[in-house]
Parts: sequence; structure tokens; C-alpha cells
Amino acid sequence: MNKPRQPLVKSIAQHNALNQNVKKSNPSLIFINTHINGSRLRAMIDTGATHSFITQGAISTLYHSAIPPCDRIAQLGDGQTTLKIVGEVQLFLQFNKVFTPLNVLVVKTMNTDFILGSDWCTKNAARIDYENNQVSIRSSCGRIFIPYHKSIDCLTLDVKSINVIHIPPRESCTVQAKVELSPADTV
Repeated sequence: MNKPRQPLVKSIAQHNALNQNVKKSNPSLIFINTHINGSRLRAMIDTGATHSFITQGAISTLYHSAIPPCDRIAQLGDGQTTLKIVGEVQLFLQFNKVFTPLNVLVVKTMNTDFILGSDWCTKNAARIDYENNQVSIRSSCGRIFIPYHKSIDCLTLDVKSINVIHIPPRESCTVQAKVELSPADTV
């Protein structure tokens, strides 16, 4: 009985040894920190997005020029989901001492406050280094290296109660709430 199982065990051991030598790509979401007008903001890099987006909530925390209203729609990669664009504004993102200008589309809500799309990636010759968990961008001083965060433990979403509620001090209760999320399978 041991003889038929031995080749299988050897095959699995060889397979596991080969897998340990293969570098794995990281499919996690990539978040980097930037400063905009003195305020720190976390941005998600989305190379599949043709444009960069920021939510109204995030833009309201930044000092910025007036947002000229517009009536446009952006379509997400699933081909069905749309985002209403409420305006467009130019921001100056700071990484170390380097500033990169960026025109961003302002939307009411998304699953994250700020998305750097392929427009930003292309303009800044962004490179994602999965092995060292960093993104680099081109600057007049050479390439700048920005560490990225693989963890999305602190994803923030606005939650609104469906009904008006009053919870007395030192008590708790279960309430119905809603969260505005994209209906897309993957955002």
C-alpha cells in the first residue's frame, strides 16, 4: 500500500517546494497617503479607473477652489454602474516635497474617499513594486518612493439610520441602517 502513495507524496512535496520559490503578486487594494493643502488624505490607487475621483465629503475637509457644477455621469468597469459627477476640481497632491497637480472628478459617494486613477498613474509614470510594498513616481529629483498599505481594516463608510431613534444613556438597541454602496460586484 505504501508504494502507490509514495509518488503522490513526492509530487505534492515537489509542488510545494516550487510554490515557495514563485513570487506572488499582491491582489490587495493599494492605499497611499498624500497631503492636499496641508491635510492628510488616504488615496486608493486604481489602475483600471480612467479618471481620478474624490467624494464631496473628502473635498469638504480640504481647502480648495470653488467646484464648478457639472452634469456628467461616469460609468464603472462593470458596464452598468454609474456615478453622478457633481463637479471637477484641480488638487495639488504632495508626496515628500514634491507636488503633483491633478484634476479630479467630484462624486457624492463611493466606497473610498479618494481614487487615483490611470490618469494620475500615467502622468506621474507610477510604478507599483509589490515585492517592496511601495509605489514610485517620477519627479524632477528622480523617482520618489511612497510606501503603500495593504490593509483595508479602516475602510470608512457613512451609515445612516432608516428611522429617527433615541437611545437613552447606558443602553443599547439594534437599529435598521443603510449604507450607500456601488452595486458593482468589484469597485
